[in-house]
Amino acid sequence: MTDKPQHGGNRPGAGRKFRHGEPTTSIQIRVPNSLLARINEAAASKDISRNQIIVEALQASKLEQ
Repeated sequence: MTDKPQHGGNRPGAGRKFRHGEPTTSIQIRVPNSLLARINEAAASKDISRNQIIVEALQASKLEQ
């Protein structure tokens, strides 16, 4: 048994891909209940996550300019 197994281990291109094309960081924020309700409604109507709704809103804001 001198042969090393050929499966498993680190491989180029393996693993979960970045959702936004780059690494992300988790943060915690507080929002008013009324705003959370609007976020939830928007996410449900577009069938995407709350996170994606918030990211899209930030990207569309002056924050990106």
